[in-house]
This record gives sequence, structure tokens and C-alpha cells, in this order.
Amino acid sequence: MSRHFVSSNAEAIELGLSGFCALNADLVALHPSPRFVVRAKPATDKVALVSGGGSGHEPLHIGFIGAGMLDAAVPGEVFASPSAEQVRAATMAADNGRGVLHVVKNYTGDVINFALAADQCRDAGVEVATVIVDDDVPGAERGSKPGRRGTVATVVVEKICGAAAEAGLDLAQLKELGDRVVDNARSVGAAIAAGTHFGADGAEFELAEGMIEFGVGIHGERGTDRVTDQGLGALIGRLADTLAADVADLTGPHLLIVNGLGATTPLELHAAYAIAAKELSRRGATITRALVDDLVTSLDMRGLSLTVVRLDDELIHWWDEPARTPAWRTPPRSPAIEPTPLASAAAAAATEHTSIDRDVVLVLSRWLQAFASTVDSQAKALGDLDRRVGDGDFGENLRTAISRYRDSSAEQDQDQQGQDQQDQDQQGQDQQDQDQQDQDEGGAASADTDPFGRLSAAFASVGGTSGPILALWVGTIGRHLGRGLESTHLAEGLREAADRVQELGGAAPGDKTMVDAMVPAAEAAAGTTEASFSDTLDAAAHAAREAAEETVDLVASRGRASYVGETSRGVGDPGAIAIALFLEAGAASLA
Repeated sequence: MSRHFVSSNAEAIELGLSGFCALNADLVALHPSPRFVVRAKPATDKVALVSGGGSGHEPLHIGFIGAGMLDAAVPGEVFASPSAEQVRAATMAADNGRGVLHVVKNYTGDVINFALAADQCRDAGVEVATVIVDDDVPGAERGSKPGRRGTVATVVVEKICGAAAEAGLDLAQLKELGDRVVDNARSVGAAIAAGTHFGADGAEFELAEGMIEFGVGIHGERGTDRVTDQGLGALIGRLADTLAADVADLTGPHLLIVNGLGATTPLELHAAYAIAAKELSRRGATITRALVDDLVTSLDMRGLSLTVVRLDDELIHWWDEPARTPAWRTPPRSPAIEPTPLASAAAAAATEHTSIDRDVVLVLSRWLQAFASTVDSQAKALGDLDRRVGDGDFGENLRTAISRYRDSSAEQDQDQQGQDQQDQDQQGQDQQDQDQQDQDEGGAASADTDPFGRLSAAFASVGGTSGPILALWVGTIGRHLGRGLESTHLAEGLREAADRVQELGGAAPGDKTMVDAMVPAAEAAAGTTEASFSDTLDAAAHAAREAAEETVDLVASRGRASYVGETSRGVGDPGAIAIALFLEAGAASLA
């Protein structure tokens, strides 16, 4: 059985509307019986816009009441049309002498009840015109009976006609404008999980693992087809094909809307936009305006829809006009197909480090190559440990940092190879042979002028908590080792790095964090400065490993693991283990 915080549709609607109108009391007011919502401060001397439909589609329609959009909205029961009496009362309340435009989604109940209400209002002397929205491509052929369903294009009509009404256009002009938007609009949706009614025993439909419901509507109903999930790119390509196949010409300026159906995350919706903008552009559309948001939902359906509207100068003008409603967010006016690339500040900063002796670079590069291989094999296990006491992202963050380090090293290698070629032309074949020998010895990372600086930048780019802490620790050690591979430099680097991490993060030994391995490693290195660099690193790695294993018996008092209290006992700290792995990789690379 699905769980909600309310026990029934009736409770959700009654309390939801009450809370919504109380929260937004400066913009909207609730008429409880018959139920409708109007502007808190009625407009004057303009055509009024009234829309409505079943509840469960929020923020449609009540979220779009206000200056520049609707004057009133009529919420029915969940996924059910409002009654004709509700619509009549809302229309009469919204009218201020210049007539009322009904914006109606093409569902039989909505069409009938709005039509009955319009007749009653006309009998009472109120002029009413209606725009029927039927943008859902898979539902039916346009012009058939009952025809296509109305979905996200409803919001576009409300926005464009609302702005034009605010500017003084008359009812006939608004009717023509709304019909033009509908004629130019196409939508198609898909879902990977159905929505659930409040208090219901299960979802509206069942979907097998690995399948996608294609062509879904907004009332929780089944789609027109079921397709195998082949990834977001393939799905967006099919949605774009469906839209393109329904218009004679997709070229020219278009509005693109990626709409969430209730339970799809913002990251996924923006990922869909990244693909859809390219796919539609490839098919000839110019994405002049765009919007990514939950506009027309279907309770908690895990799905999304794409809407395209062919634009002209007038439609663009009204779309860009401001609106003030509880849910309308000003859309961007210059959407792009690709993000604007900027130079990496972290990478640039990493290249500004003091020049390091090439022999030192080769040793440090081998160290980090060994650590990168360790991360490849151990990241999942570290993530599993983190999941037992935290949020489980530690292993994946390590993978991300290593991937970015490898990318930056490869870029540096290409740049260095180009510079080496110029040097070879000037210095002759002897120098070329020497450079090749150095490169063979150090591998791809040998061209990296500051390996630890680049890894520090990669960790810093990950963010979170572990990213910047590891960035600080690695970067501090690297600055000392850049002076030369001597035991004293390693000991000084480990000591300063541990001190800076404790100062920044506030953790101390015994708190069950990375510091539990950092401090013993620094102390071991400080006690072996008379030994070789390799022996000092061995001692630091051994001390870090012992300390990391001892964290199994500790209860976390810092970091995210501290939130689970005694539950953290019995689990080794993944951060401390990672410190040991880093130092062990260095020791192994010198063996």
C-alpha cells in the first residue's frame, strides 16, 4: 500500500487548499462553497481568465492565479472535473464587465461542465468565450472525437492570454490568441512509475522492471504504448520524434517545456532538457524560449513530458511579460543548447605552483597512478562502509575525483607533448631521445607538472565534506614534497596537513574521522626523519593502517556518522581507511 501524510483525497483537497490560500493570502482567496479560488485583489477593467479541472495536478491551476495570468481557478475532486455550479460561480465572481475567457483542457467532463456554466453566465448577461486545449499528441488525432487531451499547453495559454488580458485586449482577441497557441502546441509524456491516490491501496497501474509507459496522460491513466527502457537519451529521442512527426514543419522559433509529472527530480528534468534541446534543434527547431519545472503534475507519477509551441513575435512578447502568482517562476529568455564553457579555475590554479624537479614529478606521478588503481578496486567497498554509517557517497566521490585527475593529467600531457615537440625541433635528436626516455619511465602522468596539486584540485571540485578535506590534505603534503623527496619534507607535510584539517573540520583523534589516520601517520613520520624517504613513508602508511582499523571500535562524534550514534560502532571509518590506502599506494610505488 502506498503511503501519504493524508488519509484520503477529500482530506488532501480540503487541507491542501486551505493551507495554500492561507500561505498565499496576499495573492489568492478561497471561496469554500461552491469551491473556487480567486485573486485576493480582483482586477478591474480587463477580460477575466478562468480555468480549472481536477485536483492532483498542482500547481495547475490554483498556482497560476494572479496578475498576468488567471483571475480564478476551479478545483474539482482528484482527477475529476469541477461541477458546472462551481464554474458558474467562479466565472460570475471573476467578471468585471469585459467578459470572461474560459481555458479548458479537452476532457469530456471539463468540456461539458464549462460549457453548461458558460451558457448560464451568458443568460445572466456575462459574455464568455472558450479556448479548448488539446495538445497531447499520442492521445488521438486532432479533430477526432473526443480528441486529444489537454496537458501542459494549458499553462502556455494561461500565461500568454493572461498577459494580453492584463494589457487590455478584448475577449475576441484573447480567444484568437489562445486558439493560436493551441494550434501551435504539441505535448507527449512518459513515466516509469504510476501515481497513487491518497489512501489508495496501490498505484494507478503496474509497470514491469525495465519498462516505460509511453504516451501517458495527466490523470494517472495508462499510456498508448510500453517500451523498453534504453536510457534517457533513447526516451527523449522517441518523444522528440513523436512531436516532430505531428507537425508539417518543426523549423523556426519554439518554446520548449520539460514538465515533471510529480515525482521526477529536478536533476532528471534538467538532464531531459539537455538532451531534448539538442534533439529538437537537430530536427530544425530553434529553442527561443524554454522552461523546466513541475507545472502540470499527476499526483506522484514518476514521469515527465515535453511540450513544444511554435512562436511568433506576438507570442514571444506576451510570454515574456511579467506575472505574479504563487507558482509562476520567470523563465529564462536566452536558453542555450550547450552550457557556456569557462576555464577551470581549479586547474588554472594548479598550474601556477612552483616548478617541481622532473625526477620528483615522476615519483609523485607513479604514487598517484598507484592510488588511482587502488580507488578503482576499493571505491565500492568504501562506499558500502559509508552507507552503513553515512550517506554512501564517499566511494563515488573518490571515483569522481580520480576521474577528474586523470582528465586533467591527460590534458596536461597533451600540452606538454606539444611543447616538447617544439623543444625537440630546437634541441636536436639527443634531447628528443632523453625526453622519450623520461616519458617511458614515468608514463602518461610524467608530463604533469604538479601531480599532487592536480589531485588536490580534483578533490576540491567534488565538494561535499570529504572533497575539500582531502584537497587540503593532499595539497599541503604536495607543497612540501615539491621541495624534494626527503624524509623531513614528508614529515613536515604530513604534520601541517593533519593540523590544517583539524583546524578546518574541528575533528580530533578519537572522533572516528580521517583525522584518526592522519595524525598517527604524521607522528610516525616525525619519528623516522633519519631514515630514508621510502622507510618514512612505510612507517606513516603502517601507522595509518593500524589507526584506521582501530576506528571499528569507536563511536563517531564528528561528521555524518555521528548522527547514527552507537550504530557506527563496529564499522571502520571509510575516510581513515582511504588515508591509509593513499599512503600505502605511495609506499608500494617506491618498492
